[in-house]
This record gives sequence, structure tokens and C-alpha cells, in this order.
Amino acid sequence: MDHHLIAIIGTIALLSFSGVLINMIKNVQGKQVIVMNDGGSLLLFRLIIPFSIIAAFCAYYFLWGNLQFTIYCTTAGFLMVAIGLLIRWIAVLSLGPAFTVQLAIVMDHHLKTDGIYKNIRHPSYTGLLLYYLGLGIAMHNWVSIVLLVAGPLGVVMNRITMEEAVLKKHFGKAYEEYMKRTKNLIPGVF
Repeated sequence: MDHHLIAIIGTIALLSFSGVLINMIKNVQGKQVIVMNDGGSLLLFRLIIPFSIIAAFCAYYFLWGNLQFTIYCTTAGFLMVAIGLLIRWIAVLSLGPAFTVQLAIVMDHHLKTDGIYKNIRHPSYTGLLLYYLGLGIAMHNWVSIVLLVAGPLGVVMNRITMEEAVLKKHFGKAYEEYMKRTKNLIPGVF
């Protein structure tokens, strides 16, 4: 087996383990929930993202859409994966008990507007999208890039819409003011 294939499989395993770990340690079990309004977005997340990963890996493995990237592009892709993971985990850990995989407001939930949340409202999703884009680039396959960006981006945008409705309702004017001075995913852009 070649080194690139091993690196891709290892990266997919690492991202999968990270996702499972977040789901295990950041659920609402044992927490007093004030509001929970998921609307099926977590199920959609759990279906679309694994499908995107599997389909992207198949495209990569069977050479459907391969590009001839340099080692620098491949390295940049793996670096994006690492930075995305770091951003995601900083965002998750910064919220402490308030971060849940279910769309919920828990007891003693405070609006976080500093640190990694100072300029963007959803840094966890920024990290997730960055590491999937990086994985697609590391696969040097345009079909993989499209699958690894389109699937996760669709479920993330759906989830952001639902999350923001819950947060506006719970935090009111404070959240609306926070929305005015921040962006969803990319500081100063979007």
C-alpha cells in the first residue's frame, strides 16, 4: 500500500474518531436542558457527512476525478486538516458544558462572545469545513473536494439556521447585537 493512501486512511480515521468523541462527550445527557429544538438536523449531519466521506474516498481510490497536485498542495491539504481540527476542538472546549451536539440550551448557558467566538459565531463549523476541504485537497481529486465541501456545507448551513433561531429566542437582543458585529464562519467575510 502506498504512503499517500495510508495517510488518507489515517486522516479519515482521525476525523471520524474526533467526531465520535465529540458526540460521546458533548451530548445533553446529565445536563438540565432548558430548550431543545433539533428538528432532525443532527440526524441529517450523521447521515450526510459519513456519506460524503465514503463517496469521496471511493472517488479518490478509484481515480474518478484525479488531479495532478504537487507535494506542496498535498501538504497544504493535510495542514488544513490539522488547523481545522485545532479550531474545532478549541471552539468545542471553549464553550464547556454549553456545547452540545444536540441543538439545546442548557442550564447556566451563557452567550460566549470572546476568544475564538469574538469574530465568528460558529467556529466549530469553520474548523469542520476547513478539515474536510483539506482532506479533499490532500486526496488531490476534484470529485472528492466537491463531495467533502458540498455535503458538510449543506448540513452546516441548515444547522446554523436552526441554531441561530434558538439562540435569538433565548438570548434575545444580546444575540442580535452579537450577530451584527460577527460573521457566521469566516471573519470579515461570511
